[in-house]
Amino acid sequence: LDEEATTQYMCLHKLDSTDSEIAKASSPLVENLSCISVEDATSICQNTNINCQPTDFITYGGFCAWRPGQLEREMGAGRGEWVAISVDADFIWNEILLQQQKKASTAPGLIQAGTDMWRNFLHRIDRSESSAIDRIPVGQLSFYDRMLEIWTEENLCLDDDSGGGEEEELTQLLKGATNNIGSGTLIRATTPVSNDMLLYDQGFIRSLLLVLEETDDATVGILLNHPMSAAVECLENESPLPLRYGGPINVQAWKYGEYLYNDDDLESISDDEEGDDEMYEGFLDDGPSIPSIPDDENHDTYDEDEEDDDFIWIHRDQLLGAKGISDGGGSPLGISGLWTIKQNDAINALQTGVLSQKDIMVFSGVCIWEKGDDNTGGLREQIYALQSFEIVQGSCVDDGRGGSNNNAVQAVWDILTGRQSVLTKDSFESNAKAALDAWDSSSHHESKPDTFRQELSDAALRA
Repeated sequence: LDEEATTQYMCLHKLDSTDSEIAKASSPLVENLSCISVEDATSICQNTNINCQPTDFITYGGFCAWRPGQLEREMGAGRGEWVAISVDADFIWNEILLQQQKKASTAPGLIQAGTDMWRNFLHRIDRSESSAIDRIPVGQLSFYDRMLEIWTEENLCLDDDSGGGEEEELTQLLKGATNNIGSGTLIRATTPVSNDMLLYDQGFIRSLLLVLEETDDATVGILLNHPMSAAVECLENESPLPLRYGGPINVQAWKYGEYLYNDDDLESISDDEEGDDEMYEGFLDDGPSIPSIPDDENHDTYDEDEEDDDFIWIHRDQLLGAKGISDGGGSPLGISGLWTIKQNDAINALQTGVLSQKDIMVFSGVCIWEKGDDNTGGLREQIYALQSFEIVQGSCVDDGRGGSNNNAVQAVWDILTGRQSVLTKDSFESNAKAALDAWDSSSHHESKPDTFRQELSDAALRA
């Protein structure tokens, strides 16, 4: 077992519970079926006074846990996701042994072995398979089955690579890769979609990213093509601007560098944020509230040096951008032809007619890829090592031709601002189509589609 892994391991056994050493280390489950830690199981096997072998134990990695009342809700009449089955210890043990005897190693084989066990337990209470799944639509069940295969392939199948030099190879690979990522670089997700993205990062499927900042500590960017079911109203008698999902990290956490702090630092910054870092440092569960936009009479109430904007405001008006940050034009994002602009400056430009709503986007949250001490990590690792993303041609910090080419950025911008709106049930399909078209417009090569992966990734993104 990997001593550095965070997975908790435990064993099941049916050993004689009258033995004091075994009884002391074990927790009874059903009749003579008990669980025990791997460490205690190893100690018992090494104890010459106890007659048992490693084959007397069945080892499991990880466990499931439910919050108080959660399992009851999942078993309730409205959901019916679990069924309570009364079985004896021998039946459970024999089914586990039967599954082991199949010696499955591939994802389909492992799924089949697990499904056979599931069916046998259902038959034990005279319940058919069809009655257990009849609440799930056929198309949805097919999606679940295919995602289960991906999950099994990613989590249960053994990795053939036993060389142990993955980290060193990654470091060398990134050292040899060009560092042409910078402010304003446009990044697109690649296809076919990786297992990791399908399972854990569906929001990045066919996504477009705009890099805001590239430092020694991290890469910071925003997702461009995901409008939210929220809006910012800037002008009377005009449709509101869709608020776009830029990423899971709160804008203030990025601006103040809170994602770089350890747990003790975060606690000293804000005592009332206890528990917010349970996913990863810097992540804030509660999204920023939508600000109230002042009318024309109250423009001067905004502080020109205000840095506490809840959102990221980006525009593409060249005349406005040429004014520079001191005159309300914003800061350029590399060669992209885009500028970040302060919230009050953006609203002032909109309400005075200097800026059109088609030339500005508003984002909630950012994406952050932290880097290691050896310069691993960051978005470069996602691009050059994992190949989950690629740089859109002409949008990098150096386009290789001695000048800028932001046609790809402008084409994406036209699609998103021209066709996307506030996300609602009625606008879902049109927003999704525009998001995919924008992603497709930024491609600079043709690839053979993997129909299975493409359909699965589209379904995962919509879900």
